[in-house]
Parts: sequence; C-alpha cells; structure tokens
Amino acid sequence: MTIDRHPLTIMPRSVWPALLGIARATVAAHERGEECRLCPAYPMGRCPRLAAARQLVLDPEMLAAEREATR
Repeated sequence: MTIDRHPLTIMPRSVWPALLGIARATVAAHERGEECRLCPAYPMGRCPRLAAARQLVLDPEMLAAEREATR
C-alpha cells in the first residue's frame, strides 16, 4: 500500500521525486561549504534546510516513489 501524503511534506506523491532532487542538491551544496539563506542564522551544521533535506534523502517511502517514477 502506498500513501498519498507524507509527514515530511504537504506535496502530493507525484512531486516527491522532484523534492528528492532538490534535497540532494541542497545536501551536496552544503557539503561543498556553500551556504543557503538560512545558514547564517544558525550554528555551523545546524541549518534546518539541510536537516530537512537529509531526512528526505534517507526516507524509504520517498525513495520508493522516486523508483516508481523512473520505471
């Protein structure tokens, strides 16, 4: 059984693959030392955008939706 909504986003399942792409880009940018607009307001490594992106990239349901979309 698949779900249409996810606790990490209000977006429908059809856009989850795009969200994962954005999340991966966010994680990669932070790993290269690039800051987003939120970074300066938080201690190093505590950016909420990075934390949210990491959650999305590791979420099994998100990854399953991405695999389904690429079939």
